[in-house]
Amino acid sequence: NITKVARASVLIFFCPIFERLCQLAADPDLTVRNGADLLDRLVKDIVTDTTHFDLLTFIPILREKLYTRDPHTRQFLVSWMKMLLSVPELDLVDHLPELLDGLFVILDVENPEIRISCEEVLFELLMEVRARTKICQTGSTTCQPVRYKQMVNVLVAHSQSEDKQVCFTALHWLKEFLELANRELLSLTSNMLLAFLPCISLDLDHKEVKAEAQAANNLLMGLILDTDDSQEAKPLEFMLNECIRPGWIQSVRESLDASLSRSTGVGVHSTHSALTSELETVIDSPSKSKSQPVMLINHQQDTGTADSPTNLDLIPLVNVLASFILYRKNETQIAALHWIKWLITQTPHKLYHELHTLFPVLLEALSDANDRVIKLALEVIAELSKSAAGLEIERVTFEQGKSIIPKTVPRCSDDSLTAAFSLFTAETISFFQQNQTILYNKGAFIIREISLLVSPVSFYRSLASILLQDGELFFISTMVDALSLILLTSSELFPLRAELRNKDTESSNKLFILLYRCWSHNPVSALSLCFLTEHYPLAKKLVHHMGELEITATLLSQIDKLVQMLESPVFAYLRIQLLEPWKFTDLVESLYGILMILPQTIAFRTLESRLNCIPPHIHSYIMLSGQSQQPSPVKFPLLHKRMKTRELPESYEELFDYFKRIQEKFKLATQTTGRLRN
Repeated sequence: NITKVARASVLIFFCPIFERLCQLAADPDLTVRNGADLLDRLVKDIVTDTTHFDLLTFIPILREKLYTRDPHTRQFLVSWMKMLLSVPELDLVDHLPELLDGLFVILDVENPEIRISCEEVLFELLMEVRARTKICQTGSTTCQPVRYKQMVNVLVAHSQSEDKQVCFTALHWLKEFLELANRELLSLTSNMLLAFLPCISLDLDHKEVKAEAQAANNLLMGLILDTDDSQEAKPLEFMLNECIRPGWIQSVRESLDASLSRSTGVGVHSTHSALTSELETVIDSPSKSKSQPVMLINHQQDTGTADSPTNLDLIPLVNVLASFILYRKNETQIAALHWIKWLITQTPHKLYHELHTLFPVLLEALSDANDRVIKLALEVIAELSKSAAGLEIERVTFEQGKSIIPKTVPRCSDDSLTAAFSLFTAETISFFQQNQTILYNKGAFIIREISLLVSPVSFYRSLASILLQDGELFFISTMVDALSLILLTSSELFPLRAELRNKDTESSNKLFILLYRCWSHNPVSALSLCFLTEHYPLAKKLVHHMGELEITATLLSQIDKLVQMLESPVFAYLRIQLLEPWKFTDLVESLYGILMILPQTIAFRTLESRLNCIPPHIHSYIMLSGQSQQPSPVKFPLLHKRMKTRELPESYEELFDYFKRIQEKFKLATQTTGRLRN
C-alpha cells in the first residue's frame, strides 16, 4: 500500500526491496509468495514508468542473484530481465558482460518453463547486440561499442557444457559475435578454438551443435589474412631439435585423456577450466624458459586495452592447435591440421618461428590409426619443408652464424627444401626405430605420401645419408628392407626409379652410390638395387658373396620376395634383356646364382621357369661357345647389330669391398649378440 502511494519515490529503497523480494519468491508459504508477487508486479510497473531508474546500482545485485539455485528465485530473476528488456530507456547491452554468465547458469536447468523463459531473454539480448552493432557501424559518435571481448571467455566456458542446448546457444552466440565484430576478436582466436574444435568431433546425436561449431570455426578461419604475417624475416632463436623433449608428448596426451574421461555428456570436459589448467602445466611457451607454462586462456584478461585490437598472437594459437593434434577424436585432429595448413598459407613467417612447438606433435600424429590424420600431418610437414618463408628465415639465421639443426643431421642437398625437412627425416627414422610396429604397418603409407608431396629423390637421398650415420646395424637392415620394397612397388616412387636408371648424369650416379652404401646393410636390397639400375657385374659379385653368408630364413624370405619382384612390371626391361644373354651374361649368371641359393620352393620354380624362357638356340650357342664370347655376326647378324658392350666401372670393385666390410660388421655384431644371450 505504501508503494502504491509513494510510486517512484520508493525507488530510493529499490535495492533492499528487490533483495527481499528474491527471498520471498522462494518462501515455502504460498500466501507469502502471492503477496510478494503482488508487490513485485507493482514495483515492475513503477520501474517501467519512471525515467530515472538507477540501473548501474542495480546490475551488481542482479548479477549476484543470478547464481541462485532455487527455481522460484530463478523464475523471478528471468521475469525481471524480461521487464528490463521491454523498457527502451534501459539498455542492458552495456552490462551484458556482467550478466551473461549468470543467464547461462540459469539456462542449464531441467525446469522447461525456466529454460524457455531464459532462452527468450538471451534471444532478445542478442537482437539488442545486433542492433547496437549496426548503429555503431554507421559511424554514430554517441554509440558505445559492444564489449565483445569481455564476453568471449564466458561463452567459451559454457560451450563445453554437458547440456546440449547450453552448448549450442554458447556456440551460436560466438558465431554471431564473429559475424558482427569480425577481426576485432582476432586476438582471442586461441580462446575460441577451445570452444569450436572439441565440438566438431561430436556424434550424430548432437549434429546441430556440431554443425554450429563447424560453421563458427570456418568463419573464424576466414578472418585470418595474409596481412597478419610478419613483413620481414627474423632469425630463429632456437634449434629445431630442442623441441623434441622426452615425456612432452605423453604429458599432453595424458592431460587430454584425463579431461575426456570425466566427460559424460556433450562437452569434451566437465568444465572449461579443467582442460585449461591441465594443459597449462605441459605446454611450454617458446618465448619463456621450459619451466614456465603458457596460458592457453585467461579468464581475467582485459583484451580491450591491447595496442592493436586485430593483432594475431600465434604463440597461444599454435599451442592450442598442437594440443588438439594429439586429440583422441579424429575430426578435431583434422580440423586442427587444417588450421595449421591455413596458417602456413596466411602467416608463413610467424608460423615458422613456432615450428619447435609443432614439430613433436606432427611426428606423433604419424602414429595415429586414422590414415587421413597421417596424410594431413604429412601435408603440413611437406608445406613447411617447401616454405619460401622458411628458407628466407633460415638464410637470415645462417648469416648471423646460428645453426638451426644439429651438425650431426646431414642437410638435404635440395636447395628448395628447408632444414626442417632434414630434421623431419632424421626424426622419422628415430620414430620408426622406436616404433617398429608402425614401420611395418604404416611405414609404406608414410614414405609413399611424403615422397609424393615433396620429392622421392630428395627424400630417399636424405634417408640414406642419415641412416649411414646410425650405429644400429640391425635396424638399418630392417629399414633398408622396407625402403627397398617401397622403391620397387610404389608408383609414387617412379621418378626415383627413373633417376636411378638414368646413368648418363653425374647426379644419378652419385645417388646410386649413396643408396648402394646404405642398401649394403641388407644383401638382397643391395642386389635388387643393382638389378634396378642394371649394374649387373656388381650384382654378380654380390650373389657370389651371398653364397658365403649364413643362409637364414630371413634371407631366404627376402630372396623369395625379390624373385616375385622380378616378375613384376618394374623389371620388364630385365626380362627382355634375357633375350640377349651374350650381352647380359652377368645378369644371367646372377639369376642362376640366386637359383642355386634357393631351396626348391615355389620361388625356385618361378625363377627356373623364367630362365628356361631364354630362346633355346641362343642358349645352346652360349653354352657351346662360352659365356664370354659374342655370337658370330655371320650366324646371328640381327642380334649382333643390337649388341653393345659395357665396360666395368672402376668403382665396382670399391663398392663390392664396401659391401663385404659391412657384412663383416654384421657377422661380428651377430656373434657378439649371441655371446651376450648365452
